[in-house]
Amino acid sequence: MHVSKGFTLVEVLVVIVIIGTLVGITMVSPLMRDGGQKVLQDESRRLQQLFQLAADHALLKGVELGFKSDGRRYEWLQFNEGEGAWQPIEEGHFQQYEMPDGLILDVKPEEDPFLNSKSTTLSKSKSNSTKQKDKGKVTPDVVVYSDSQVTPFRMTLSDDNSKTPYYLVTDGFNGIEVKTEK
Repeated sequence: MHVSKGFTLVEVLVVIVIIGTLVGITMVSPLMRDGGQKVLQDESRRLQQLFQLAADHALLKGVELGFKSDGRRYEWLQFNEGEGAWQPIEEGHFQQYEMPDGLILDVKPEEDPFLNSKSTTLSKSKSNSTKQKDKGKVTPDVVVYSDSQVTPFRMTLSDDNSKTPYYLVTDGFNGIEVKTEK
């Protein structure tokens, strides 16, 4: 009678599958425990850096940039004085961006008399340069002016699984702060 020494291929494969499953569960479980907080934190930091980049770009190029969001995606706009309208930016860091699955972005501009006077001047130049219908024209939720100031806003970044949303807040003069309410 022949006695086998060692393991069969099936036994080795079963052990590899079991080890792979355990490693997979071990790697994924911390991500499930934080309820997506890491993704929220990364996206809020990304937006903070993008607004800083936009302020630098606006200052260096002498242009006004706008930020527009529909909750699931956002885009950057540039004011075209010749046409008197906001035009989408379709290249580089400022191209349209789709939020990761489950993330919601809510932008609430806040009132500021100084920046509203700038906005009024910008609106007057828009209406003076063209008398076309305003239907179909895009207007930003937040404006980054050529002097690198930003309209004050409070942006909420949340998802379905997280109990703690992230907030991006600015008064228009100082940088954008990322906050959480714990």
